[in-house]
Amino acid sequence: GVSYQFTATSIEDPPINESLDPVDRIPIIFEQPNIITSRITPTFVYDTRQPAANGIDTLRGTQISASFALAGLGGDVRTYQPNVTYTQFIPVRRKNSDNAEVFGFRIQAGTIGSFATTETIRNANSLSFVGGVPIFERYFLGSEFDVRGYNTRSIGPIAPYDSYITTRDIVVARNLVGTPEAAPGLPDNRRAEIATLGMLNGPDGDLNALFRNNYRFIGGDTRLLGNFEYRIPIFGPLTLAAFADVGAVFNLRETGTQRIDSEFLRDDVFLGAGTLGVLALRNYPQLANSFGSLLYYQDQLLTNSSFRRIFCPNQACPDSIPPGVQALFLRGEAQTNSLLEVDEAAFNSIGDFRSSLGIEARIQVPVVNVPFRLIYYYNPNGVFGFTEEVPGLFLPGKSSGFRFTVGRTF
Repeated sequence: GVSYQFTATSIEDPPINESLDPVDRIPIIFEQPNIITSRITPTFVYDTRQPAANGIDTLRGTQISASFALAGLGGDVRTYQPNVTYTQFIPVRRKNSDNAEVFGFRIQAGTIGSFATTETIRNANSLSFVGGVPIFERYFLGSEFDVRGYNTRSIGPIAPYDSYITTRDIVVARNLVGTPEAAPGLPDNRRAEIATLGMLNGPDGDLNALFRNNYRFIGGDTRLLGNFEYRIPIFGPLTLAAFADVGAVFNLRETGTQRIDSEFLRDDVFLGAGTLGVLALRNYPQLANSFGSLLYYQDQLLTNSSFRRIFCPNQACPDSIPPGVQALFLRGEAQTNSLLEVDEAAFNSIGDFRSSLGIEARIQVPVVNVPFRLIYYYNPNGVFGFTEEVPGLFLPGKSSGFRFTVGRTF
């Protein structure tokens, strides 16, 4: 067979970003309007499956399905995507009865890659595309329909997503929040010199401008999945199935580092009051910063050593700014420059597979013709909670438990 598909997909900001007040704005990393995909998909299916006596389950037979999707007949997306699935059912006990016990398994493999970069992808400035592939077409695993013991889309590479800061129009102000007000009493040359301390140039410069370490679930460009079941009819519509699922999602191709730049917004509403000064002072640890500001005294910025020498040579240092010392704040506009390091992602190899074992009870529901399923699962090699692979990120899920769902795994 062959099919053709044309889609227009948009990833939108949340409604809060319609506000004109910068205090309410949220930097969005996935926004992308009108992603046009034009795709043709040849398929081949070979199917010898035979139904069981109940007309619902499968007794025996094989199904082989293969496809090769090619996107690029116009539109914004240029991808190729081969997929293959092999499914087989083998009666084991009571082969000729209406309640035969059956061993079944499904093996799936698929990959998706980009063979060209269009202007939409090149200028996306978001994570709507990773490695040239739309984020919603990348592979994830985890659900009752693939690896049953894991949360939906929880299996796959997790990439470092570090944010840096670029600043502009830096001024030396007397106030920490609100519209910057110029600090009085500073000579112009000293004012300009102090302002340079707040000039940060993101990941491109020599000064440390790292703002935040983070991670993103980016999915993979390749998926391998195996599902194995031993199905035992009990009576009527009730069936038990012992299962073992194993799957891996990883990136077969190296795609480098992607950069996403936000708009420029006022420092206090974008980064938080005083954050710009903290980032700047991190590069100049010799300067006194005990009170959250630069300290200016007798036409000079105080260092830690000069502050102690002048104001607390033989006693405890004061817990407030001493008389005659002026507090200065670095203010201006800030932009985040975020780097997605795809090739440095954790859980990014075939060896990072996840498995799930368990048993499920199925009750076939009339009319809708799908089973209700109560699943008990155990995840022998699950990774949950806080881990060394992704410091500071909590990975959801549990080692064992129950799930309820409707439908079939295969």
